[in-house]
Amino acid sequence: MTEFDGIDLTAVTWKDNKVVTFLSSYVGAEPVGQVERFDKANKTRIKISCPHIIKEYNAHMGGVDLMDSFIGRYRIAMRSRKWYLRIFYHLLDMTVINSWLVYKNLKTTEANSSVLNLCNYRLELAEVLAKVNNSFELCNKRGRPSTSNSVEMEIQAKKRRGPAQHIPPKDIRTDNVGHWPGSWGYPEILSITSPGHQFNFSMEVKNLRRNFNGIFRQDNLCCRC
Repeated sequence: MTEFDGIDLTAVTWKDNKVVTFLSSYVGAEPVGQVERFDKANKTRIKISCPHIIKEYNAHMGGVDLMDSFIGRYRIAMRSRKWYLRIFYHLLDMTVINSWLVYKNLKTTEANSSVLNLCNYRLELAEVLAKVNNSFELCNKRGRPSTSNSVEMEIQAKKRRGPAQHIPPKDIRTDNVGHWPGSWGYPEILSITSPGHQFNFSMEVKNLRRNFNGIFRQDNLCCRC
């Protein structure tokens, strides 16, 4: 036991299968407990002494290993010679994983709700943060389409003629930004043969965000976003 900057530090060495050394500022070897191990020589289970710091480590190490496993699957691959940027990227990965775990817990309480895996969650989170509340025209998303809720699943399930268009996540569709139509062509006259109707002025329009083409009529002012 030693002291550094007014903080008591305890170093404990324990041999199980191999020698391990622990250094802690809040727990030490006392109180010493017992754990069971298998004795190969006698082919029976025996009890051996175990420091208290070992039990504390085993009780809380599971979450650390799980976090390291999640970070190892999908992490920010940007390299930098500046050490503090690596710490910043690591903190971003931890924040995304913690938010994904909260998202999974909330989704499990909802009936008939699909849960995104970590990869698709990171892709959708990046898309929402980049596009939400932005009115400029954005490029189409690459990769697999998003299936965050039943609306996206129903739209993607429909068979369309021609190239399919990516359906943005719900947060982007409902941010009330960039959904107004813009002029994208020349006016033309539509001939309506129904009795009692006259020629109506129409203009082909283009959605400013989604590249969605529609008809903007004088007698029916509506647009599809």
